[in-house]
Amino acid sequence: FPIGTIPALETSSGDYISESGAIMSFLADEQRWDDMFPNDPLQRAKINEYINWHHNGTRNITKAYFVRYIRPELIKSPNDIISNEKLAIQSLETIEKVFLKENGKYISGFNHPTLSDFLCYSEIIQISKDFGNTYDLSSYPNILFWINKMSNLPYHDEIFAALKHVGDLNEGAQDSNGNLLPPISDRLGPATKIGLKAIYSVLPTE
Repeated sequence: FPIGTIPALETSSGDYISESGAIMSFLADEQRWDDMFPNDPLQRAKINEYINWHHNGTRNITKAYFVRYIRPELIKSPNDIISNEKLAIQSLETIEKVFLKENGKYISGFNHPTLSDFLCYSEIIQISKDFGNTYDLSSYPNILFWINKMSNLPYHDEIFAALKHVGDLNEGAQDSNGNLLPPISDRLGPATKIGLKAIYSVLPTE
């Protein structure tokens, strides 16, 4: 993989693709997921609009409220935290008031989930109260309504089993029995195994 980042995909033809948006777009075209990535030029442009905004938009939320717990060594100074949080709030406001402005619908006003929703959800869910619990989203009703709809899609729990096992990222967090959770670094390895097992359990068998 020339770029050396994850995620990455090796196609059946032996070609390599990096970046989530590019991989998802390729798979949608290859597998004809026309509901998630319509052929209509305007509808596709709306999805691409979000995908292109994602890395400098939604990713700010991950940097501010997830990365600093999982990879604290990447935070070089307190100013990094302040700067990241400012950008994250701006991104949350954009998602709430622009991409999800039509309350009750999915990103960009679609009546069903598209690639945009899956790309966005995987970032925002990390900080929500049912997972990392690192930011209070109660000021964003459209986002919360959308999270609830996304969480009820098929195979949701299997896909996010690893993240669920990592759990609350706050210092002193407890499990459902009131026991202190292990250090985050001790949860990551088991979470990966649990996540893979959950995904394999719902894959179709030949």
